[in-house]
Order: sequence, then structure tokens, then C-alpha cells
Amino acid sequence: MKMKERRKIADYTKKIEINPYDALAYHERARTWIELQEYQAAIEDCERVIQLKKESDRTHYHKGLAYIGLENYPKAIASLSKAIELNSQYAEAYNNRGQACTILQKYDKAIADFTDAIRLQPKYVLAYRNRATIYYVTGDYELALVDYEKTLSLDPNDKLASLKRSSIIRILNEQERTRRSLSQASTVIEKDEAINSSDRISWSNLAIVLGSLIFVFFFVKLVSYIRYPVTAGGINSPATNAELRDERTTREENLEIAPQVQESLPAEEKLISFRQLNQDIPQGIFYYGGSTVWAPIRAKVDRKILSEIPEFRLRYLQHPIWNDSSSMGIKMLINNQLSIAQSSRPLRYQEKRTARENGYELRQIAVAIDGIAIAVHPDLDVPGLTVGQLRDVYSGKITNWKEVGGPDLPIIPYSKSSQASGMANYFTKNILNQKHLNGDIKLTSSTTEGLRIVKANKGAIFYESAAEIVPQCSVKALPIGYDEKELVSPYLEDPASNQDCHATPHRINHKSFRDASYPLTNQLYVIFKQNGQIEEAAGFAYAQLLLSELGQRAIEKAGFLAIRQTKIE
Repeated sequence: MKMKERRKIADYTKKIEINPYDALAYHERARTWIELQEYQAAIEDCERVIQLKKESDRTHYHKGLAYIGLENYPKAIASLSKAIELNSQYAEAYNNRGQACTILQKYDKAIADFTDAIRLQPKYVLAYRNRATIYYVTGDYELALVDYEKTLSLDPNDKLASLKRSSIIRILNEQERTRRSLSQASTVIEKDEAINSSDRISWSNLAIVLGSLIFVFFFVKLVSYIRYPVTAGGINSPATNAELRDERTTREENLEIAPQVQESLPAEEKLISFRQLNQDIPQGIFYYGGSTVWAPIRAKVDRKILSEIPEFRLRYLQHPIWNDSSSMGIKMLINNQLSIAQSSRPLRYQEKRTARENGYELRQIAVAIDGIAIAVHPDLDVPGLTVGQLRDVYSGKITNWKEVGGPDLPIIPYSKSSQASGMANYFTKNILNQKHLNGDIKLTSSTTEGLRIVKANKGAIFYESAAEIVPQCSVKALPIGYDEKELVSPYLEDPASNQDCHATPHRINHKSFRDASYPLTNQLYVIFKQNGQIEEAAGFAYAQLLLSELGQRAIEKAGFLAIRQTKIE
């Protein structure tokens, strides 16, 4: 696909060389630059069209899309607003401006834009779903349910809308049960007041009523505490567990993850819980999220923390528009959408500088070691790759598997965007020693897509967290080494697992990760603000829980390598 776009770029460039005033060639080249994710080049071509005084609503629209690609949302809104000014019937411009407003948390303006897009195109599925997402995030569950229902009526295969609709129905049902419980308590209290105002009541009847009141009061308090612990701001939202179930369901449906081996704990370990660690844990709701690499930790470790310390309400929050990633989690943290960011890469200078400009520092604490696994088709006969060969594959120097001891088959390298994925960013800078991925690398939108491509294409290669690749039965994780004679597998060689992967999934080779004989390792970080507020205490407490002996054991059961620190300096 990219070769086709590159040819288009060459054709438009020739036209421009022949006629430097060909505004249409500039415009079409800008559209093609956007498809190639070369956003700055697209902006320059759009500006050239404007200089030639041949601008149109579509010129400003594509300029706005390019600014969204560069994550410059204020300029994106300005360009899309100009497109709408030139064409008030431009539904796509309204929708994309609404997305930019959503990222900047201008929810009222975003809802207005999505509504205008729907008004202009009554069957605009994406606009309905985008508006539903804002209603969901802001707690307007009834309105969100209506829009998700409309989305599914237009596109019954929309899995995200289906999951969110199910989540909302559960939330509304729980709210209704809570209202009924509170109503019953209120009725008893009213009866008690009536009894107290009457001189004819007997002391025996009064004792019965008071006993009932006490029972109902403590019953309601118990229900409230279990479901929605009380914080300084009042009763917490009941969406927490539903959203965590959504995330877990999404991961199970989208990723073909093999079942994990259940390890039995010694008797003395079964008595230990996070509650017994005597940590200083703040109470309240704390939104967190970020890297998809953390999904096994959220599903296994964080769920245990939630069950044993229910007042420490870790509430998973996705961005309403964009995919999860380390970069998005850190950005949401800086934008006050999260209290804790989970990252598979260290902080960047720009992120630290933005935080300082906002009046605080960001702190990162490493809590686990992860490996990068290289996934290929299970039937590909190749012994493995050295780090140098892997670098040459992704830089375009090695293009056929026969060059590394495999069959005569073209190599098709895949990656997630290094701008969107913390893992891809780390791989690009630290393994490839490049600022950007080679332009011929094919990009995938998610780990799920990358795995499915490799499963279906014998020449494909893809990389991701070892915790997500190694247990897979549909792909094979290649041995990697510094030298061809010392290739190291990222998983433990188990004859039983070769016979039936689903029954006995591959397990991470922790020893090779720990002694660095397996060369592709990196760390996972908990990131939070140092601002002296409760969210700093929450981030620090979360890191302490993960770094405790119990937390480190749980992290290893989730497929990562424990750092096993016992104290945070």
C-alpha cells in the first residue's frame, strides 16, 4: 500500500516541477502525505495551496487532519473551523473538530460538533459513537446508552459500542438497586419520626422500630461500602468494576491469549494479602491507565489489589478517542485526566518540561522488567536473529528470510507507530538506534492486528511485549542473541508445550531476562505527579504495592520479571 502512495507522491511532485502553480497537485499530494502519516509535509502543501489563493474547505480540512496527526489540537481546531466557515454542511469537519475538542476536554463543544455532524448526516455512525463516548466519560449514562443503541442499529458489528452498552446497562442496574436500598431506609426513618411524635407508642414498639432502623442503617452502609466506598467527595461512581470487566473482556476477545498456567502457592503465602502489608494507602477513586503492555498486570495484579483494599479504588480509564499507549497515558496524566500513568518506556524530556511548565515534576518508578519478543509465523523455519540482523530487517537492509538462514521468502516487517506506542518508541530508539521507523515498515493499529497478520502471513514479522507474545499459540517467538552461535529463546523450552500449546502454554524465560543473556529487555514504570496532593500519595502507594514481595510475585505470575526492590528511596 505504501509503495502505491509513494508513486502518487512522485507523480504529483513531477506535476509541480512542471507547473509550480498547480494548486490541485499540491492539494492531492497533501492528502497522500496524510495517508503516509507525513503530517508536516501535508501542512506545507496545504499552506502552498492557500498562498496560491486556491484554498477550499477541503484544503483547511486536510490541514486540520494533519495537525491532529501532529497532536497540535488547537491548530487542528482552527483549521477545521475555517473549513466549516467555508462550508457549513461539512459533516466530517464537525466530527473531527469534535474529536480534537474531546482531547482538550472541551466536552460541551465536542458534543455540539458531533450533534451537528449527525444533523447533516443522520447515519453518521462514528459521530454517534463519539458523542456516546463523551456521555459515558462524563457520567450521562442514559444519553450514552441511546447513542450506543443508535450506533449498533447502524453498525451491528461495532464491538466497542456493544461492550460499552453492556457496561452502561450494568451501571444503571446497580444504580437502581442502590436507589431502592436508600428508599427503603428512608421509609423506615419516616416511620420512626412518626412514632416519636406520638405519645401513644409503647416502649416495646419503640425498641422494635429502633432495632429495625439500626439493622437497615448498617445494611445500607455495608452495601455502599462494598460497592462504592465513600470518599471526601461523596459516594463513588459504580463504574469501576464494570470498566475493568470491559477492559478484561476486550483483551480476551481481541487478543488470542492462551490460558495462563495456574501455580499453587505455599500455605504460608496464601495467608498474605495486600491488606496485610501495612502500607499507607489513600482512600478514594484514582483514574489510571496507559500502555497496553500493562494489560496482564491490570487483569491479574490490580484486580487482587482492588479486592483486598476496596477503599483504594483504581479506576481504569481509556482515552475516549485514541488507542491506549504509554504516550497517551502520560499525556492524560499531564492533562489531569489520570492520577497514575502506566508506561513501558521512561519519560521524555518534552513530557518533563511540560509538567514543569504546569508547576510540578513527574516521578517515574520502575516496578517490573519486560522483554521484547519477536513474533513470526509458527511454520517459519528460521533459527533466530541476532540484534544486528533484527536491526537490518527493520532498516530495510535484509529483505528476505534466506539471508538469515530461512526460506526464500520476502520479509514483511510490521510495527505499531512509534508516536503512539511506548514499546515501539523504545524499540525504535534503543534497538534500531533511529529517531523514526523506516518508511517501508507497515504499521498496525494494535497488538491484536499485528498478531493476526503474522498468523496469516508466513513472511511477516512483528514485535511486542514478551508477556503478550510468548503465551500465544498462533505465532512463534524467535530466539534472539548478540551472536549467531548464542541465540536465546524468550520462553522456556518445554517439550509438553510443543505438543499442545493450549494445554501447556509457553512461559517466560525469566532467567535469561534477569542475567541479560536475552538482549531485548526494558522496564515498566509507574508515573505520577509530585504535587503534594492525594494523587501523588496514590501513585506512590500503587508503586509500593507493586514493589512489595507480594506484588513482585504477582507481577511474575502476570508474565513479567520482578525487580524485587523492597524499598523506594
